[in-house]
Amino acid sequence: MTARERPPRIGERRHRLLLEMPVAALDPLGGRQWLWQAIGPVWARIEPVEPKPPRPGLAAPPAPEFRITLGWQAGITAGMRFTRDAQHFPIRAVLDPAGNRRSLVCLCREEPA
Repeated sequence: MTARERPPRIGERRHRLLLEMPVAALDPLGGRQWLWQAIGPVWARIEPVEPKPPRPGLAAPPAPEFRITLGWQAGITAGMRFTRDAQHFPIRAVLDPAGNRRSLVCLCREEPA
């Protein structure tokens, strides 16, 4: 079993992130505005994903992508995000790689604050 296949050890999950979910709130004009509500802290491993070669014609390089691994928790879905200081990591996909509810792998793209 290689390091990529095995779940991370507790010491490898050394980054404390705040898990947030979007909630709708009414703005003063009666419209809807999306705010982020904190769910709670999680300890995770953050690994950069190797960038794909740029496509011809793109003006700017794509945002950095990350694989964030944490202990399994029910209810984490795409559309939520992790926050660390001024960094935001919107979750694009959630995977349970072994299917045994021991760890979750979230594929995220860094978003400017």
